[in-house]
Amino acid sequence: MAAHLGDFFSNRQEPGRAGLPVMSVTMNDSLVLRDDMERRTESALRPDQHLLVKAGDIAYNMMRMWQGACGLAKDDGIVSPAYVVLAPKPGIDSRFAYHWFKSARMIHLFWAYSHGLTEDRLRLYFDAFAEIPIAPPSLEQQRRIVVVLDAWDQAIEQTERLIAAKRRRKSAVVGRVLFDLSAKRGFVHDLADVNPRNTKVSADTVVSFVGMEDVSETGALATKSDRVRGELGNGYTQFANGDILVAKITPCFENGKGALARGLTNGVGFGTTEFHVIRPHNPADADYLHQVTLTRAFRIAGERQMTGSAGQRRVPAAFIEDFPIFLIGNNARRTAGNLLASFDAEMNQLEARLAALRTQKRGLMQNLLTGERPLGEKFQ
Repeated sequence: MAAHLGDFFSNRQEPGRAGLPVMSVTMNDSLVLRDDMERRTESALRPDQHLLVKAGDIAYNMMRMWQGACGLAKDDGIVSPAYVVLAPKPGIDSRFAYHWFKSARMIHLFWAYSHGLTEDRLRLYFDAFAEIPIAPPSLEQQRRIVVVLDAWDQAIEQTERLIAAKRRRKSAVVGRVLFDLSAKRGFVHDLADVNPRNTKVSADTVVSFVGMEDVSETGALATKSDRVRGELGNGYTQFANGDILVAKITPCFENGKGALARGLTNGVGFGTTEFHVIRPHNPADADYLHQVTLTRAFRIAGERQMTGSAGQRRVPAAFIEDFPIFLIGNNARRTAGNLLASFDAEMNQLEARLAALRTQKRGLMQNLLTGERPLGEKFQ
């Protein structure tokens, strides 16, 4: 006899109680305290107008369950009455179910059983949720799977904390090394040219091609591809090793898109015309100037100087040329640039580790949650 989700979960509709914390479902962080959210909204409802959620329950957002918006309660609390609260029955481990509900197969089923004329109106009501056919593994297997997937989650969370700590540390250092109030005031054009003249590159030269998608929002050159110069034709932005790329168009500029060009094939690169190019007078200043373009002050000031119509607004080259900087000494600039670049290198390594862990977890979920790889007592 086929089983359904309703065989393993009931719809908890108990009213909330005073004194319990208000919780919210998030897309990536499970069920969190509303007070801990950056963009929290105050509820006008009394506690008893909320729904009670008990430790071990799963709450889900009816309008976004088809995207995986659900959370596992680690403690008792109260949630919005717009949520559905699932109380586990015998035969299901809710910790396993939380992982399971994030799998591609289950998200597809949640979408298929949601009701609404358009995706922005889809809702997964409990009655429809309860009808979804499932075949969960044994309770023993569920618990083994939880141990494995929780270990990956812990590694992911630890790496995220390391990245956040490194980012905070860099922010604290930036203020000290880039904004020396005792130094002489100047402008970017004192140390660099913006959008310098192109040099002649022969048609048979292999060069690096960089699109907007190839630069990160943390100022890194993530990828590049080799192209033959003659095959590119005209209409691209030319740059060289040691140049700094800054996205000029919204929202790429505001989001921090840009990079310090290094490791270009034959030392030459071409890319989208939506890049401004900053070429230091002295190559040793490249890291320092690159870090200036990554500062919040640079991005906020540039956003205010944008010109053009909505969706096509761009930062003018004159803004970069005339952006005020502190002209600290030559050695101080190199030291500051190298120090901040080292923070970026460490964060890039951590970001790569985080991406690998997430990829590994997706592979595990595919194997474990679909039954392709049953777990024995030992798992390597």
